[in-house]
Amino acid sequence: GAAEEDLYGDDEDWPDHFTDPISYGLIHHPVELPISKHIVDRAVITRHLLNEEQDPFNRQPLTPAQLDAHNAQPEVRQRLEALRAEISAWKKAKREEAMRE
Repeated sequence: GAAEEDLYGDDEDWPDHFTDPISYGLIHHPVELPISKHIVDRAVITRHLLNEEQDPFNRQPLTPAQLDAHNAQPEVRQRLEALRAEISAWKKAKREEAMRE
């Protein structure tokens, strides 16, 4: 939400690989697109797929079911869990920093 964006600052504040390449916002729930391999925020790609069922980076057909199946694969889940942990640690550090100010 807006309050959360205020807490984490603008896109200059977080590492580039935490940036959703569609919305340019902070990734909160990372998912990987099956063909292009871009990491995006689940809410952002879900909204996109409601309008057109294709990967926005290469225009290949992509359905929510294909996205879920790809992201259920153990090696993909492992990579995304590591990224999610990294984002969570960064958010926690930002919250602690904000409390000290």
